[in-house]
Amino acid sequence: MKTVKYNLEGMYCYTSQDRSKTGLGYLEGVIDSNANCMDQTITITYDENIVSEKEIIARLEEMEFKVIDNKQEA
Repeated sequence: MKTVKYNLEGMYCYTSQDRSKTGLGYLEGVIDSNANCMDQTITITYDENIVSEKEIIARLEEMEFKVIDNKQEA
């Protein structure tokens, strides 16, 4: 398992916060996600043997969030 934290653009309210969690929940291999619209971040725990970071970022972008490059290990 791996946990990462991303800064996002486009997460401005609780609705988008909930949408990100729901959307990632459908991605096989994502174990948990916790979004915070106040600081525009999302922390994601996933099984890197099932899903890649690239796939997670692509899913976030499908939901119209922009992942800012400064990723942190959470």
